Amino acid sequence: MTPENTGKKGICLACRKAYRRQWRLDHPGYNSKYYQDTKDRRNKLARERRKRNPDKVKQYYKVFMYGLSEKKYQEILGSQNGVCVCGKPFDQNHHKPCVDHDHKCCPGDRSCGKCVRGILGKSCNIILGYVEDSVDRLALLVEYFRRKQ
Repeated sequence: MTPENTGKKGICLACRKAYRRQWRLDHPGYNSKYYQDTKDRRNKLARERRKRNPDKVKQYYKVFMYGLSEKKYQEILGSQNGVCVCGKPFDQNHHKPCVDHDHKCCPGDRSCGKCVRGILGKSCNIILGYVEDSVDRLALLVEYFRRKQ
């Protein structure tokens, strides 16, 4: 049994880290040359893998971007009866399902998973983005729209 501060090869992790750092400094461009030489091949393989497994890619995206497992995603969708919160069914063109999260908790595109509010259609998600999640701004727009009808 190896002590806690040693890795698989029995070398102190701090020493191994220092060695690897020094090796990279002594051999600049070693990895970059390999990656440049194999870039096209790796990109082609990645495209093929995504094409073969579109469902896996979508599932990975939900976990990576929103911290949602497929089970949790389906629970949220089920609680909305499989439609957008506006009542419009999802389709694959203009009303694709989009995960909505609170941008005050997690600014940007990614979410911690705890602040997911629901699943919206693409057009509804865009509207929320334009009003910057402001209930007051949305209420003013609704009031304006009602006055002009």
